[in-house]
Amino acid sequence: MANIPHEFEGWSTYPNSLSLLATETDPKGYDQRLAQAEKLLFLAEEDDENVVEVLELGSPGEDGMRDAEYSTIESTAELASLCATSRSSWAFFLFQVTSWESLQVSPEFLKKLFSFLRVRPEFLDVVFLFGAKAGPVEQSFSSFFSHCRPLPRESATADLRCSYDIGYNIKYAAAHGRSSPKDPFSIRETGLYHNFDAQTQQTQWIFLQAAEELQERVRQYFTRSDESQEEAQVRLHGMVFQAASHGWRDYLVYLEDTFAKMVTRGFYSNVTGPRCEGAIEADFADIRQLQFMADKLEQLHQVLQRNIDVGQELCDFLERAQGLSPPRLLPAFQDTASIIRYCLLQHRIHSSRLRSLISRANGSGMLVQNILNIRATDSTAKINGRMRELAEKNARETRSMSIVSLISAIFLPAMFLATLFGTNFFDYEGGNMHIASNFWIYVVIAAGMSAFTVLLWVLYQRKRRLRSVHLQKDLEGEIEMQ
Repeated sequence: MANIPHEFEGWSTYPNSLSLLATETDPKGYDQRLAQAEKLLFLAEEDDENVVEVLELGSPGEDGMRDAEYSTIESTAELASLCATSRSSWAFFLFQVTSWESLQVSPEFLKKLFSFLRVRPEFLDVVFLFGAKAGPVEQSFSSFFSHCRPLPRESATADLRCSYDIGYNIKYAAAHGRSSPKDPFSIRETGLYHNFDAQTQQTQWIFLQAAEELQERVRQYFTRSDESQEEAQVRLHGMVFQAASHGWRDYLVYLEDTFAKMVTRGFYSNVTGPRCEGAIEADFADIRQLQFMADKLEQLHQVLQRNIDVGQELCDFLERAQGLSPPRLLPAFQDTASIIRYCLLQHRIHSSRLRSLISRANGSGMLVQNILNIRATDSTAKINGRMRELAEKNARETRSMSIVSLISAIFLPAMFLATLFGTNFFDYEGGNMHIASNFWIYVVIAAGMSAFTVLLWVLYQRKRRLRSVHLQKDLEGEIEMQ
């Protein structure tokens, strides 16, 4: 690859400008996805406030050490000036201000950079995982690709045998240092692209959102010129996995401690409720907390599994590339594979701990649910007993009222007659009963009032029936419309 600015030619059509075979990839599909993701992925082009760091390497001294420092590029003009220089190793670092914001580069800057380095379009699958987030994002997405390209027989020698491209993302746990949320850790990720050209002995690296610890370790690695030769830089992959493994142990310790406090309420809660002041009482909120915890643990388990998958793919690639590389690179490949396998073992141990916590969380949730069910059954039994007592009391009162009603019914005719004959319509002078001539007024008014009362009752019942009929018709009409 010629390190000259004219490599930017065709940058606007990246990745179609790479002229890859149709059987290798789908550049047009990546171009469409890149255009759709620009608003969330990049700065606006007019801002032109790119923040990209590049590792500058000095000349080796007599002791084999050299200066390695980061410099910042803020425009495409500075990128063009940098690309005009000649160097055997390129290492670019792209960043987000936070994990929820866009990358600090414009679409033009990224396309020119990727065109110059001839970055495989599959790496865009990793790039798409970064950028601004409009809402909660599934954290278990991962991507990995690798290409091992043996040199043609006429070009291959004992020292020049295989060129390769590698790209992937890996997730790690880190303390976020914020007051909220309560969980002091968050899941972050680093994207990585590595290209080695066996003919030119050049390497290109792109790191997306690399942690400060990883940046410093990469810088220190490049200060030793005898250990960071281009063909041996494969060792950096082991360093990446080591950096991604450190935070998981502390996060698991925090989760296990938090979980132990949560399940205490389930294991030590009394089935019949607290019997003394200060006793533990589990409730439905505890089930919700356990469910939230189990859900978080499942997500973390998926993240670890994706890291394990990526690591296994990388080990398979190293084994394949080792067979196509000169013997002098054997220690670099073997050491890197050994480090990655050790990190994968740690990941599997963490994954096993998470599965154990998930199982315990589900069991504790069932325990608390059973406790609540027993309490609900006990409460229901008490309520039923109280209802039975009330029903018996109501039955006794009903029997008493029935007796009162019977007595009233027996004496009601006598009371009516006594009231009627006690009026001035009847006269008993001389031992004979005389009825007043205007007694018919009482009969007419009493009969009229009774008839009027009966009429009002009939009209009221009729109105209720009509209303019921109309409501039923309306309901049937709505059902038919649906």
